[in-house]
Amino acid sequence: MTALPVSYMKAIRHLTGFWAAYPLSQELAPGAYGRRVEGRFVADGHLSDLPGWDPDALATAQAPARAPADAWLSDGVSVERLAVSADGPALPAAGRIRLRFSQAEQAAFACRNGREWAFAGLRRVKEHLIRLYRDGHWDHRDILITHVLRTDAAWLFYSSRSGQSVDLGVSVAPGPAAAADLLKAAIGGGDAEIGYSGVASSGYSSTLNGPATPLFQAIRIRRVPAVSAEIVVKGAGPFEEPSFGDPEDG
Repeated sequence: MTALPVSYMKAIRHLTGFWAAYPLSQELAPGAYGRRVEGRFVADGHLSDLPGWDPDALATAQAPARAPADAWLSDGVSVERLAVSADGPALPAAGRIRLRFSQAEQAAFACRNGREWAFAGLRRVKEHLIRLYRDGHWDHRDILITHVLRTDAAWLFYSSRSGQSVDLGVSVAPGPAAAADLLKAAIGGGDAEIGYSGVASSGYSSTLNGPATPLFQAIRIRRVPAVSAEIVVKGAGPFEEPSFGDPEDG
């Protein structure tokens, strides 16, 4: 596995507060658990497979959509509007925009109808993990997915070096707007579709044209829990957020 695709996970975490799934189309859900393998999350199962599962106490809930569309771009990413030419690519587009990346390891992410799907009570989940750990059913290396961003469509671009760009075709002619707002209009419009005509150099791009779970948050036990499980609600306690996107860390 090359470092390029995996490293976009860190760039998206910096922009959105969520880790990006690898691949972006990876199916994730609160309660999925697994390990970090070569910098990415690899699922092994679900909490419901382990002893003591209580679907009521460990229930999940989905929030309403944050907005019709969301978009995040790294600082230094610029945008320009392009005219559609007769000899241009065959895209279902009334307009085109080009994103330019001034540095390596910059990213742009946009999604439609993003809504958070998470455990309703994280404290109970942490207490359950401690019990599993003490009973020998949980390993400190195990990672639990706690939050997921569900989307109806999503798009990501990540630059491997400076000077890269990507052209986006949109089904509505883009008007004057900031780069993030143009991405929102492109992916959030009622019948708008987004696609890319080409990626300069060797940047990485991924498009999801249907329901998906491209972003997530997770926890793991960072040390042996104290005798009392009450510690889980006092500060960080025995839990930490695992990191992703560094293949050398394993």
